[in-house]
Amino acid sequence: MQKANRLDQAAKRKVRALSGWNVFQRKMMSESGALEPDEYKKRVREVSSTWKSYTPEEKEPYIIQAKHEQEAREALSQEPLAVKGESKSDLETLVGKSGCKKVSAKRLLVSKEIYQSHEMWSTPTQLGDGAIAWDMARVCAHGV
Repeated sequence: MQKANRLDQAAKRKVRALSGWNVFQRKMMSESGALEPDEYKKRVREVSSTWKSYTPEEKEPYIIQAKHEQEAREALSQEPLAVKGESKSDLETLVGKSGCKKVSAKRLLVSKEIYQSHEMWSTPTQLGDGAIAWDMARVCAHGV
């Protein structure tokens, strides 16, 4: 029961929408590579001052990209989690690893609803004494 509550809480957690600044910062910081903490702080200050100096027209492509990624993130949150072995969807590629993590709880709830609505879960699998009716479980699982 506790896990279900944690899942519900995680799915309801509000995740901030992407902004043009997020996209700009990600692009500029990725060009820097790995940095020591002091270098990182300095670089973030430089990137921040560059962003602040941009005109609205210069910021527009980053804002559009952020809106596009946010829409993809919202669409991805409505899809079930991929089954092991499946290739990444286009949305997962667009949203990236971090974006996928942010919507994974919502996707897990979608998967849970799909699995619970499957007819196998409504089939009785226990006999009166609590023993599992293996034949019934085998029929439902394998169609034998």
